[in-house]
Amino acid sequence: MMKHHLYNPANRTGPPRFIAGDPRFVVAGFLLITVSAFAVPQTSGLVFVFAYVLMLARLAGIPIKTLIRNGKGIGAFALIIIAINAVLVSGEPLVSGFSIPTREGITSGVHGAVRVLILYFGAVVFLAVVSPEEMARGLSAYLRPFSQVFAKRVALYVFLTFGFLPLFADEFERVRTAQRFRGGGLEGGL
Repeated sequence: MMKHHLYNPANRTGPPRFIAGDPRFVVAGFLLITVSAFAVPQTSGLVFVFAYVLMLARLAGIPIKTLIRNGKGIGAFALIIIAINAVLVSGEPLVSGFSIPTREGITSGVHGAVRVLILYFGAVVFLAVVSPEEMARGLSAYLRPFSQVFAKRVALYVFLTFGFLPLFADEFERVRTAQRFRGGGLEGGL
């Protein structure tokens, strides 16, 4: 089996300190984090939500080093969001004599970047503590009162989608290794 950079709860050392017994609770928590990422209007509130997500990761037994290693790409994306907003959002210039970057742009960029980080790390924690089967059961339990047929279909699609992710990761590692042996690489993307 190939070594992945994705967090795998099976590789955790020691027993997890936080295990949700009811998958509906975990699904509701993830939905609450997702909604709060968009509903909280101020950056200070989003920082509080981000701290809450990191606390959940710690309770789930996910090593902080793993989160940081997996979050390098999303961190670069967050910096790009800040830079683009600093240039494109009009407002009071940060440096006198230049029209860009603006204070409002940087504030807006930081707000958007924190939202992206909340969504990413919330998804990492969610996927680390819930198996595909539990995720499907939790979503099915929430959707069953509206339509049993729809609930069963969503549960099946969720289960199949997340069940195949490890296969895609293995195949990607095989392609990356084959490219490396041929003298190529995938650093620039596919």
